[in-house]
Amino acid sequence: MELRLLQLITKPYASRLSGINMITEELAKKLIEQAEFNCSGELVKYNIDNILQLREEGAYLVIASSEFSKTSFVCYEDGTAYFLEDWQGSYPASEDEICDYRNWVTIDWKPSPIIFNGLPRVLFDL
Repeated sequence: MELRLLQLITKPYASRLSGINMITEELAKKLIEQAEFNCSGELVKYNIDNILQLREEGAYLVIASSEFSKTSFVCYEDGTAYFLEDWQGSYPASEDEICDYRNWVTIDWKPSPIIFNGLPRVLFDL
């Protein structure tokens, strides 16, 4: 229920509405903070350090940091996002590095079983 609510809240922030094909920092911040809460149960504030547009239209690599960690995640314009299961180690800093990581999870911490065209995906809801 909480995840569905987040999806409904964040989808209007996708910049498709503004005519610019890019997610906003506000959306990215909400996504990473929700993922942190779903993982640890803690409310941790994150800063969005960079949003890198990927070769696939509507896909982005977001670099984010908190007081205690720095990580990245893949985000799509529709608000779908994939996070690394372990935020304590290294993280991809470029598009070419994304496929080197195999431990991607959804915002509700379900495994993302495949890498398709170099990006984490779930082909259907399990």
